[in-house]
Amino acid sequence: MLEIQNDKPNDDEVEDSEIITQLSAGDKELLELIQKLLEPCDRITYGERQREVAAKLGKSVRTVRRLVKKWEEQGLAGL
Repeated sequence: MLEIQNDKPNDDEVEDSEIITQLSAGDKELLELIQKLLEPCDRITYGERQREVAAKLGKSVRTVRRLVKKWEEQGLAGL
């Protein structure tokens, strides 16, 4: 089967990149930290990552879990 690749970004990708470039440095860091938590890993590593992110943000681990849930449900708008 022939697979055709489109190197041209679609409208959603362009819009997302425009939004990301408009974020403040703190918001970009939050976004990067949340995305880091979504990378596959084992349960122990995930707990360690949650604690690291919480410490970097000055928040509780519970708050970090809430932020991850908001990201999964609502995307950037949730944060």
